Amino acid sequence: MKKICLLCLFILAISSLLFSQSKEKVKIVNKYVECPLCHNEFEVHIIEKPDTLGGQDTDFLTRSFYSNPIANLIWTCPKCFFSALPQDFLQKKPPPTNANLNLNKIDIKKDVNSITQDDIPSWLKYNNAIIYYESISANPVFLSTLHMKASWACRLTSIEYTPKMEEISQKIFREFTLTPNTSFEVYYQRMAKLISDKLASGSIPKAEHNYWNLVYADFLRSSGDHLQAIPVLKKLKSITGFYKENKKQIDQCIFLCEEEKKHQLLALSLIEKQLAESKLMPEERYNSLYLAGELSRRTGDVKSALIWFKKALDSLPEKHPLRSLIEKQMNIIKSKK
Repeated sequence: MKKICLLCLFILAISSLLFSQSKEKVKIVNKYVECPLCHNEFEVHIIEKPDTLGGQDTDFLTRSFYSNPIANLIWTCPKCFFSALPQDFLQKKPPPTNANLNLNKIDIKKDVNSITQDDIPSWLKYNNAIIYYESISANPVFLSTLHMKASWACRLTSIEYTPKMEEISQKIFREFTLTPNTSFEVYYQRMAKLISDKLASGSIPKAEHNYWNLVYADFLRSSGDHLQAIPVLKKLKSITGFYKENKKQIDQCIFLCEEEKKHQLLALSLIEKQLAESKLMPEERYNSLYLAGELSRRTGDVKSALIWFKKALDSLPEKHPLRSLIEKQMNIIKSKK
């Protein structure tokens, strides 16, 4: 049973709290395209006007209830795994590169003609797209954005829950107090906190602690807090019997955490280079200064995060909307010292 069951509960319970937002249904168009590399024909999804009912994370990820637009921003050929933006497929031109694209491939265990875009992991789509765009020396600003979206794709990937994990997650959700206008990022943070409080209170039988910690770690990962999730997951991996029983879930969680951090660090490196070159327009510079701080914070470099946040505050106009967000993130850092 997949974590999508918990997401369905979210949708049913939270939709009534968000009645003031647009109720227009998300439109998904399916069409066939030809791979410009191997000429294989396959079906893709085009999401028109994705909803934003999941709110926005503090690194600008906008979440959706009814679709995953991040996963569908990149199309991947199920035969050769060439990945790129839709326009690179729709132009029907061979990729302008003579490089040997060392693309990542996985065994999806289906006939190639029956593999859908949903069968191909979004982290794989982005990794291969980045390989391609780097091979043609794409713009560094574009590449930093692609790395950001790759990190979001990892965060949005749901792992397959065991029946015990599903039981715990639904139990937590039933005890959870829903409030309007709250982002998914915050919901996952609060549910992780609820599990942490329960474990600390002694209300959970010790024999079940490992299962609760696994769900706790996945809620942290889903909120974007891989720094706290990884130590919990690695401790669970060291428990031989439990790890053998839950190997797939633990390994997948660790992989997604590490992939998200990898792309965040690569995006940060490119953003820092852009800021050093001073070629950005004012609003682009403000966002880049903030993201340099936020990505430093999310990857554990709080010293650099505070430096970047301070530079952002010094640059921003007095009533710029980013000011309150930066001050909030700085307070989070200072509260943990």
